[in-house]
Amino acid sequence: MSRVLLINPAMAEIYKIAKIKNSVPNYFPLNLLTIATPLIENSHEVQLLDLNYKTNVEDSVIEALKEFLPDYVGITFTTPLYSQSVRIISLVKEYNGNIVTIAGGVHITSDCMNTMKNSNIDIAVTGEGDFTLLEIVESGNIKAIRGIAYRENGTIIINDRDPLLTCLDTIPFPAVSLIERDLYKLPHTVRRKEPVFPLETSRGCVYECVYCNKSIFGNKFREKSPERVMQDLRKIAELGYNEVHIVDDGFTTNMKRAKEICRLI
Repeated sequence: MSRVLLINPAMAEIYKIAKIKNSVPNYFPLNLLTIATPLIENSHEVQLLDLNYKTNVEDSVIEALKEFLPDYVGITFTTPLYSQSVRIISLVKEYNGNIVTIAGGVHITSDCMNTMKNSNIDIAVTGEGDFTLLEIVESGNIKAIRGIAYRENGTIIINDRDPLLTCLDTIPFPAVSLIERDLYKLPHTVRRKEPVFPLETSRGCVYECVYCNKSIFGNKFREKSPERVMQDLRKIAELGYNEVHIVDDGFTTNMKRAKEICRLI
């Protein structure tokens, strides 16, 4: 069994002096909770550190490392939070150089080589990583894992990526047991009744806007079946959530499917 600490950088750092900071929705980190599920199901111990709810990034990271003693630390790399993520990775390595640092997300997928050159990341996950972290933790040979980059004798090696998932029904339900639900309060301007659950029912956008990055989910529309969406909705209701926000790039891309989901609801 391995111990895996998943870190969500503080988006609040971006908006702390912005006038709109009180209207920015702050959902629980759906991506991290989704990759946590396969780990938990395979008897690994997982803890989430969401820095959005910590007053001091550095102190909170060190405290979590001391208390949890992780073997692996995984972190999301997004472009707006690039400098913070690099800082966190450096803190982890300074505390214990034997901890394996793993990064995923849009930024590192888009610019993997440069990001690894300029940070202390041991392994980068490129593309969809729903099951990749479990492979890393359990594999005795990371060279054989598709969709990652790693270091070997000072050289950065980037493996070929896995094809995109074709059946999204295989995506795990997020491990919401790792969060304190009451922390995630959304401003009244973007919700009606708390608590709110961000739900992913599809991936990919078929359009080609020049400003948009398609490096992870691509531009092919892929979907969960209406039956799987209903299964998720029932579970969400059983967990006590009062509102669902669809976070897809294009929920209505397949209008027939969208109507069928509405009919089932």
